[in-house]
Amino acid sequence: LVATFFQAFFILYFVHWKWKRFDLSLDAVIKYFASGFLLATAMALIFEILLTLVVQFVLIFSLTIWFVNNYDGEDTTDDKAVTELVLDHPGWFIFYFFVSSFVLAAMVEEIVKYFGYWMVIHPDLLGVDDVGSATSEASSEVTTSPVMEEDGGNQNDNVQDGVSGDVQQDQQQQQEQQESQGRRSLNSLGDGITVAMVAVALGFACCENLIYIFVYTPTNPGLEISTLLVRSIFPVHPLCAAIQSINVCQRDLEKENHIQLGRIIFPSVILHGTFDFVLMVMAFMEAYNAVKEGGESPSDEIQGEDAPFSWDLLWKQLPSLLIGFALVVAGSIYYAVRSRAQRARLNALEIGSGMALVSDTSLV
Repeated sequence: LVATFFQAFFILYFVHWKWKRFDLSLDAVIKYFASGFLLATAMALIFEILLTLVVQFVLIFSLTIWFVNNYDGEDTTDDKAVTELVLDHPGWFIFYFFVSSFVLAAMVEEIVKYFGYWMVIHPDLLGVDDVGSATSEASSEVTTSPVMEEDGGNQNDNVQDGVSGDVQQDQQQQQEQQESQGRRSLNSLGDGITVAMVAVALGFACCENLIYIFVYTPTNPGLEISTLLVRSIFPVHPLCAAIQSINVCQRDLEKENHIQLGRIIFPSVILHGTFDFVLMVMAFMEAYNAVKEGGESPSDEIQGEDAPFSWDLLWKQLPSLLIGFALVVAGSIYYAVRSRAQRARLNALEIGSGMALVSDTSLV
């Protein structure tokens, strides 16, 4: 449990505190992390369960037809039939892995991570117009309160003076906040968006790791450590969130309003889906070759409560780990190139328009 949280906080320390702590407050980071940990994970579980039921229904229906056509009246065991199905039709399983990777996992999870960011409205990422309108609405509500209209005489004046003083104090504080927001560059706001979306992704990944380790993984400490180690090496969720933030900044800061949800999540879905698909297919092919040669599936070697931590198991997974590492490196390069180009565009936008203050930015 401690190791799972340590992995998320370790990445967050560098992404936020060491590199970008002046672009987003710690309060905002905590709230975005909580949104990913609680809200995004809950939404992902609901949608993945519903979609998985649909896919499994289609799969079971197809397998039933196949079994009836191939084993009608024959005396055979379920294990033998499944083994023959795997050996004779591996393409079915690969297609299922494709749907599971790109639709059930990548598309659903990238969408809920985006909405996990979108559901949190924090002053650090509000433009001056947003804060100003909120101030005027709050002020008008207080000054037109029914209590102030019904009371009379000196009591009404005293209440109104007290309330007016509170309103003026709130307006002064929000004016200072507006000035602080106004001094921020577009790149600073962009960095704040990136940190916020990465925080959501790390909260989501942290909760997902807990589920994988304590729910999906067979109960033994050795395999739990192996699972956490493998999932910690590749920070796919925060990387995909950072890639998403490029398009979010392009929409909100560069004012390219034609960029919608599909375009925002598309690069992340491709990277995330490819990563999951490659790992699934590599594990399936290893099990396929083992069964074809008459041996045990690698999954049979790791069952049991007393199975120790196995470096041999990690060594067998080395090819898939290398491919996963290559995908993470490629995604990091893609993000670095696009981020650098966006920084140049934002600088040019500020210089060209002659405005260093962000006075009309809406980041909701």
